[in-house]
Amino acid sequence: DKNNDVLEKQLKILSQKIRIDILKKLDVSRNFLSYSRLQKEVLGANPNSINFSFHLKALKNGNLISTSESGYTLSTLGKQILKNVVSMEQILNDQNEPIMIRTSKYSKEPFNTNKIEDYLIKEGQLEKFLAIQISKEVKERLSKANIGYLTTPLMREYINAILLENGLEEIRHKLTRLGTPPFEAFSFFDRSFNPEQFISKLGSDVSEQFLLLNLLPKNLADLYLSGEIALLNLNYWSLRPLGFYLDSKLIVEYITKQSSINLNKLDNNIDSINLVMNFFDILEKF
Repeated sequence: DKNNDVLEKQLKILSQKIRIDILKKLDVSRNFLSYSRLQKEVLGANPNSINFSFHLKALKNGNLISTSESGYTLSTLGKQILKNVVSMEQILNDQNEPIMIRTSKYSKEPFNTNKIEDYLIKEGQLEKFLAIQISKEVKERLSKANIGYLTTPLMREYINAILLENGLEEIRHKLTRLGTPPFEAFSFFDRSFNPEQFISKLGSDVSEQFLLLNLLPKNLADLYLSGEIALLNLNYWSLRPLGFYLDSKLIVEYITKQSSINLNKLDNNIDSINLVMNFFDILEKF
């Protein structure tokens, strides 16, 4: 009957993976995408490897996408069809063994898109709409990869790579994990660092990375990394001043007011000692 004919037509249109990829890219975008932008988003570094317009025409003939002077977007029918396609993919993925995540709490747990969404919203300050789309893309890619389990740091880097591909570099900066690669950590052992030096070096590396990635304006960090400006003691740069000047005369005047000691009438050694002790107590507060 007519409905079967329509269903067969739509299934035939969606029989090629690139067309589903086009629908997914349009679903992620809030705005119309131009032909060139959509082509680049779907085909990446080889935009001329496939007759892209042929596939767009097929989707348009099936009323799955809409066009205007601004570009391409999903039609209402396209959104409904894509939603069901994604549901079918989910059903098939659930038949496979779940990917396990080895967490920083030394435990394993199944991959969970809700946790990815929460992570992107809380730590990356990403809008919920985009967080949902990115988490879906992460899950889709992982389902196609031959991976048994991932560590939390590797999961973060996997997400960061997808954020970069989607032009979300600033979000990636917020989510980049700070720390020292294992190779460098092993090199500290080779240098015979004592435990205090080892911990101090690891902490300094984290402090420097946090400063350059999250605290300094990007243009200033770039100037430092390119050698155009010098910043001393990066590990402490955001934590304390490099130095400060104290006018000892003002401090002595402050002490005499607080302790009622008259500098011109220091009658005994005890007053002198109290004055010196008060002086160092004031300095210690700095």
